[in-house]
Amino acid sequence: MLIIRNKQMEAMGAARAAPFIQEMLSRIRQRWPQQYDHLGEEGARQSVLAAITAGERYGLDEPEQLVSYITAMYTLDDHDFDQSPWASEILESAKMDGGLKMICIEDVVEQKVEEAEQEAESRREAEESLQAAEQP
Repeated sequence: MLIIRNKQMEAMGAARAAPFIQEMLSRIRQRWPQQYDHLGEEGARQSVLAAITAGERYGLDEPEQLVSYITAMYTLDDHDFDQSPWASEILESAKMDGGLKMICIEDVVEQKVEEAEQEAESRREAEESLQAAEQP
């Protein structure tokens, strides 16, 4: 009779999680190099582990849901984004499964990125206009 103890189950889960964590670290290093450099490899690893823990709490039980969560975290450059009112309302909803929660999060993140880009463009245009007005 084969008996698997809790510690063995945890070790098996950790063994499956290791490739996922490495993949996420590689993705973070490629897509968000400044954040990765700021955190260092160990800091980035800890952020991924924290995201996995948070994901479990929010019912994100598929790897692609966790990828979306981590992507949102790094895209927003906010490792506590889940504490904001808009995100916590989505993530803590008992009416949505993990996939739907992440679709909603992705939509809001996309909207926030677009707003930030528009704001940056408006600032750039205002600066150019100011510079043009200052020239004789």
